[in-house]
Amino acid sequence: MSTTNFGTVTGTIVSDIKERVINTLKIVEFRIKPIGASDDDSPLPMVAYNGVGQNMLKRYNKGDTVTITHRLRYSTWMNESNEPRGRYEVIVTSFQTIRLGRISAAQRQQQREEREEQLQNAQAEAAV
Repeated sequence: MSTTNFGTVTGTIVSDIKERVINTLKIVEFRIKPIGASDDDSPLPMVAYNGVGQNMLKRYNKGDTVTITHRLRYSTWMNESNEPRGRYEVIVTSFQTIRLGRISAAQRQQQREEREEQLQNAQAEAAV
């Protein structure tokens, strides 16, 4: 496996951290703006699966600065018109806290509880 498929990026989380569940696979998605990126650069979309994603969801919020270790994956599929499609995914393999944003511990806890409640409601609706 090529080492060019792996790397690190340090930046600020600039989107809400969202979780999706497909079958039993838990997927966490967010965007990060690398430190030193120009204003014209788009934030990088990141994906974290299962345990890594769950840990990120519990620890971080929009505005936190983190270092992400990642790998690249190219996924292909066929759309409804039977045309081939593909895209790169930046998959988080580990992370480290650099600086937490300006949100209090109480606000973090409240947001965690709200996210957990939303997830439980979504799972209950999916079970019906």
